[in-house]
Formats: sequence, structure tokens, C-alpha cells
Amino acid sequence: MTLKLYIKLSQNQVLIPDRLLEQMQDPEIKAELISNTEEAVKRGTFGKPTFFVGEEMYFGKDTLWQVEESLSECPKSMRIFL
Repeated sequence: MTLKLYIKLSQNQVLIPDRLLEQMQDPEIKAELISNTEEAVKRGTFGKPTFFVGEEMYFGKDTLWQVEESLSECPKSMRIFL
């Protein structure tokens, strides 16, 4: 997130800065971020956005239609979001 976007979201009360800063220090949230990052590296991600449906990897916003199509055909138990 860029500083410009952060400021805009804060001004529109989409983000609440104090709450965001508090959550950034939460050990559970930090642990989940570390876990997600490790999983992303293990699965071979190389940029963002990256989406997985089952074992199939989709990279970039141009593939969102493919992600949506695959999700509609995939059981919920196979959906993983990193």
C-alpha cells in the first residue's frame, strides 16, 4: 500500500489508522503473515497479485477472469488465498 493510498483511505474512514497500527503489532497477525509468506515462497510465487485455485497458479490482474472461472468450478475446500 502506498502512503498516498493509506492517507486517502484514512481520510475516507475506510482504514482507521490507530486500529491498523495496533493490528500490525498483533503477534497472531504477524505469525499469519509469516506463514502466508513462507507458503507463497514454497509454492513458487514471484509477484503480486498471485492466486491459487487448487494447485493452479494465476499471476497478475489480467488473469482475474480465469481465477473467477476456476473458483466457480472448484470445491471450497481446495481454495487457498495467500
